[in-house]
Amino acid sequence: MKVLLADLAPRAALFAGPLWTPLYLARTGSVLREAGHDVSLVERGTLDARVRRDPAAVLQAFQEHTRGFQPDLVWFDVTFESYPALLPFARTARQAAPRARVVAGGRYPTASPEQTLQQGEALDLAVIGEPERAAPALADGADASAIGSLAFRANGDVIRTAPAPALADLDALPFPAWDLLDISYHTHKTARVIPCLILRTLTTQTSRGCRGTCRFCYERGLFGGRLRFHSGAYVAEMVGQMAADYPIRGLYFSDENFTASAEHCLEICEELVAAGLHKKLRWAAQARADTTSEELLRAMRRAGCVQLEYGIESGSQRLLDFLNKGTTVAGNTEALARTRQAGIRSLAYMLVNLPGETPADYAATAAFLEAANPDLVRLNRWNPYPGVALSAQLVREGAVSPDCWNLDTREPTGAARPPANLSGLPDPEYQGHRRRLYRRHVLPRYLRDLWCNNRWWEIPGLWRPGPLARFLWRLVR
Repeated sequence: MKVLLADLAPRAALFAGPLWTPLYLARTGSVLREAGHDVSLVERGTLDARVRRDPAAVLQAFQEHTRGFQPDLVWFDVTFESYPALLPFARTARQAAPRARVVAGGRYPTASPEQTLQQGEALDLAVIGEPERAAPALADGADASAIGSLAFRANGDVIRTAPAPALADLDALPFPAWDLLDISYHTHKTARVIPCLILRTLTTQTSRGCRGTCRFCYERGLFGGRLRFHSGAYVAEMVGQMAADYPIRGLYFSDENFTASAEHCLEICEELVAAGLHKKLRWAAQARADTTSEELLRAMRRAGCVQLEYGIESGSQRLLDFLNKGTTVAGNTEALARTRQAGIRSLAYMLVNLPGETPADYAATAAFLEAANPDLVRLNRWNPYPGVALSAQLVREGAVSPDCWNLDTREPTGAARPPANLSGLPDPEYQGHRRRLYRRHVLPRYLRDLWCNNRWWEIPGLWRPGPLARFLWRLVR
């Protein structure tokens, strides 16, 4: 059977380099190949680059690829951000391959399968959760009602099948099918994957699941709350193959919390050192501040870790408690200090646009950043998404509409409308606090770090070629 996998994520307009490697589809492709199916993968970003981001030309190129391949199954990876592109791409797939099953999987269909199918008239199915069980069964033509963790239409209603058990042995999975991707793009030099370090970097995972119960976050939605791990030997072999096959110097572990299990983390570090990979690759990961220790951080540094990203969220203890984060301002400060002492750079993720923010909360965040002094700060605007406890509360309270994340709330072009100001502050005041945090704590750190940690002549090459970028590049070459 022929299967077409489609990644709907757009590429950044400014930066030429990639962000995270689309692991969901690389994993799906690998299990389909192992089951004997013919697999092709098309990336919207690649089409964007080919036709200079012309929406009509992108759909035309996708239609030509689909018609030429004539798949029996079309599978879209749909995130919250890429959801606006799903409907036109699904309609195009239906027209180009009328006999194919058209399926949507990934974070958005997992969080909202009913709405995905109700709005996506060209879709046949929505896949809920991890894809590796459903993909071979669907490619073999199995009846949807016999496959767990699916949603499909029946007599005008959307029916969910019983949840499939989570994969217990992650080591039984084949390595991701990196070669299906636009690998020349994904191994392009970039300072986006490991922020401010210009490296050729690929993304992988060593675990699934998250024990966190944060009210604002959906990160545990796709893989659930139960933690499952690849063995250290599996991780080292996978990373070794990546380093052998592709010209990478960086690695990003996109686990929800790389340090969730100290034993597992130490095992991976030992295997990376034993394989000599700590001398070949610099790597980064995400961690919770309350799961790190001096011993663990020293072991990670010896194994090649150069940066840890912490979801700090706020310098206000009131907001941390409101978000059910389970951390303290003092504990977060200590974690950043431990990380610095171990010789590992730190990046602090901070949230704005949280319900009930006050000027005192912004002042507490600014004070925290001054005192804790992370190497980098990333300021993220919180938006309500389906499947998130805080979003459900806002819907109940009437602060946002029940369909605030649907296409109906978007512009006719499909672009997202500006997110609502949920902070409770007047908009000029909210925007002023946000801009001050960015100017004082985000931008200066980013520019300093980019300049201090890279060869200066590589920096102009990070921007998408334009008249100014080409001129600067000619000067430094």
